[in-house]
Amino acid sequence: MGVWLDAEEEEGQKEEKEQEDEQKDEQKDEQKDEQKDEQKDEQKDEQKDEQKDEQKDEQKDEQKDEQKDEQKDEQKDKQEDE
Repeated sequence: MGVWLDAEEEEGQKEEKEQEDEQKDEQKDEQKDEQKDEQKDEQKDEQKDEQKDEQKDEQKDEQKDEQKDEQKDEQKDKQEDE
């Protein structure tokens, strides 16, 4: 009888350990997934920011160029008028 109990107890402990291992694995997987998601999000955000910055820079450059062109044209016109 005592031997039977030990075997049953051992079986129970094995099952518990298996469950614990499964939980640990699941937690690890979840953490990995979360980290991956966070990294993806960060990369997306960085890309968006970079794109925004590039667009802003391009717009500024275009505006500067346009202003310069306009000023040149105005000066030419003035000179021609004189």
